[in-house]
Parts: sequence; structure tokens; C-alpha cells
Amino acid sequence: MTSSPHKGFIYLTDGADGNEENLSKSLRILDATTQIILESVTTTATPQQPQPGQAWFVANGATLTGDWATLFGATSTSDQILFWGFTDYQEQTYGWTSVPVPTAAFGYIVDQEGRFNFSGGVWTPQVKVQQLDSTRQWGASLPVANSGTSVAFIMMQAPFTMNILSCTITHEGTRSTPLSDSGCILPRIAFTDDPSTNFNTWTELVTEGPTQANGGWNGTTIGGCTTLAYGDGLEVVGTEPIFSTTIPKGYTIAFGEWSPTDPLGSDPDNYSSQNSTDIAFTTITMEYTEA
Repeated sequence: MTSSPHKGFIYLTDGADGNEENLSKSLRILDATTQIILESVTTTATPQQPQPGQAWFVANGATLTGDWATLFGATSTSDQILFWGFTDYQEQTYGWTSVPVPTAAFGYIVDQEGRFNFSGGVWTPQVKVQQLDSTRQWGASLPVANSGTSVAFIMMQAPFTMNILSCTITHEGTRSTPLSDSGCILPRIAFTDDPSTNFNTWTELVTEGPTQANGGWNGTTIGGCTTLAYGDGLEVVGTEPIFSTTIPKGYTIAFGEWSPTDPLGSDPDNYSSQNSTDIAFTTITMEYTEA
């Protein structure tokens, strides 16, 4: 091999006349590929006034025009970064350098104002999954009074427009024996731009109760829900609305409004806030990304 497999750095040979130029080219490649910043990944026409250090990505098979076509061919034969910088430092001349792109890379794309991952020939937005743990201590106040539709406990105010990826509820406390005597609060989760309004008017994110309906807690019986809630956590299932609902920036997210009766006909005391004095804490965990 005459060059490194990932970045294409040219190996130097003892006593070779081209060592100086090869080292210079390797430094240009290093400059273009360290913390990659790309002006665009869709441009195929040679930029008219590139600035030193600017770089563009062109995909394998892209049709090039202008100087790019003259230097690298009318059709790009590989995924590559075209980098504008010194081609000869002593002569102070600038030109284009082609830098190979490996099968996986990441960088900032200026005209899309964001970080992107490159894999399989496609640049996709780089998203950071964040997590919210909202814990409510119940203490001696249980059973929690459910005054119809007005009870809500604030979880957070959306710091940006959010996509919710998952939601899990867990309980901590001195769970009773047998399991059927354990409390299991399964609330409704909703959001609004005006938290002063009644909770039942907020936009629903998760339906209260083990209904397995859209946005419902994942359980068909209250016993099954309780087992999970006191174990690894009880998740929300369904593609609607939780995995497709976008919560706008600034909106308030809260939980509450648990039903006093079990729609599946099992033990209502274990479904609502009643008979739940064994619950010390309830934690709702959400994973989300910026939309």
C-alpha cells in the first residue's frame, strides 16, 4: 500500500524526491478531514469564489461541471470531499484536492446548519437522544384526590420542538403481598401552550390505564401493569400518538387524571390512586430528540 486506508495519507519513502510534496498533500487531507466542515453535500458545480479551507462533498456518480469536471472527470467515480487550499506552499498557489470519504463519517454541513452522519452514501441528521426523569414523591398524601380532570403534575417545559421516542413509568415503595393488593398509578400525560387551562383540554400524549390503545400503557391487566411498574418499568406502546406527535417549543408537559375505574373490569382500587399508599415515588422517564 502507498497510502493510508481511511484518509488517503501518502506514505513517505526514505530518500524519495517526492516526500516534500507528499507530506504537503497529506497535511491538506488532514486539514480537510479533521472535524469535517462541508459547505454543502449537494453542490456539483464548481464554486466560483471558494475560500481557503472550504470543502464540498460530491457523491459517487454525481455529474460535475466547471473546474471539478476538468480535474476529476465529468462524473464522480467515488464519494469524495473536494477541498480548496494550498497546492504549493512555496509558490503560494491554491487549488482543489480530492479527499476520499470512508464508508462512515460525520461532520457539520453549513447550508443545512447541522451535524450529519454519512453511511451508505447518505448524509442523515445527527440527533442526540436526551432523557427526562420526572419523579413525584407521594408520601402520606395518598390516596391522591382525583378531582375529575384538574389534577396535573408538571414534568417539564419543552426546551425545543421535541420528538418523543419512548416513555416508561416505575414505582418505588413497600409493595404489598399479594401482588393484587399493590397500588399502580397509571396517569394520562398531556401537553399544552397554556398550563392555566383545565388538564382535560390538553393535547393527549399518553392515555391513562392499561388499555393498549393509541399511546396507552403496555398492559392488558392491572396485575401485569403493576408487575412491570415495580420492576424494570412499564412502557407505552403504539405508534399513535406518542411516536408521531411533535411537542412545540415552550409547551408544558404534565401527568395526572388517572381514572377512578378500570375500563377492563378488573380491580379499580389498584388502577386509580386509591389503595396506593404503598407507593413512595413514581418516576416517568421520557427519551426525546430535537425535532
